[in-house]
Amino acid sequence: MPRTRDTHAHHIRSLQGPLNSHSSVTYGLTRDSCLNSSSYFHVTEGLAPDIMHDVLEGVAQYEVNWWRTPAEFPDLNPVENLWHKLKKYVRRAIKPRTKQELIWGILQFWDTVDIAKCQRYIRHLKKVVPQVISN
Repeated sequence: MPRTRDTHAHHIRSLQGPLNSHSSVTYGLTRDSCLNSSSYFHVTEGLAPDIMHDVLEGVAQYEVNWWRTPAEFPDLNPVENLWHKLKKYVRRAIKPRTKQELIWGILQFWDTVDIAKCQRYIRHLKKVVPQVISN
């Protein structure tokens, strides 16, 4: 069942109660998003589904032996590398002047994202993780 503004607000309120850790794990939330303060945006309506959020915040912490990648090491986060390429593409190739041009540019970029591209980002980890660990 998709999360609505009302259910999201209920889940955020439940984080303040005695079942905080249970609510956090159950609903996949740790706090409300600052993006919700905008009158034009809400996370339940404005974001595309993010499978990596579900994996990393949900099942992975119980089923997969992994370590969190700090924001200081974007090379250890394939998603950050993909976002970097998206921003670079939009700035250089699209140069949007309107919201519609921005949306069009993002959609154009996403059309280029295929399994092979994702695998390249993940293979990049094999190169950089040993370097980070050795330092």
